[in-house]
Amino acid sequence: TAYEIRLSLVGSEMCIRDRYQRRVRDNEKFLQYKMSHVDIVQKYMDARMGQKHEEVVNYVTDDVVLISAKDGTHSGKEAFLKYVKNTPPTGTWEKPQEAGSQVTVAGKVRFLMMDWNVKSYFDFSNDKISKIEIKRE
Repeated sequence: TAYEIRLSLVGSEMCIRDRYQRRVRDNEKFLQYKMSHVDIVQKYMDARMGQKHEEVVNYVTDDVVLISAKDGTHSGKEAFLKYVKNTPPTGTWEKPQEAGSQVTVAGKVRFLMMDWNVKSYFDFSNDKISKIEIKRE
């Protein structure tokens, strides 16, 4: 009957609509995930520059590794916190930028009476910073 045909069409239309909405939701989650790393790094940088040590460590994994051309390598949250407490932040830093699977932050620091261009590279594990590498550019 016409009523039965109409119900089957409604069911098909609902499947198509639901499939489309699910794809949109999945794409939004993917974009939020990528953007969230930039946001995490921005929050980390704000806390680091504000010398909010306990807040800084909230953004890193327990096995975080910091590699600095100037300050050496610091592995694990305890060593990282010690470094953060003993090494005041310096310089000026740009906004974080997404670069493939990493987030980067370019900056300028003063060392031995000279300005140096540097870039920090952030890696992630489970939406926390797992590695920070600071290189001279």
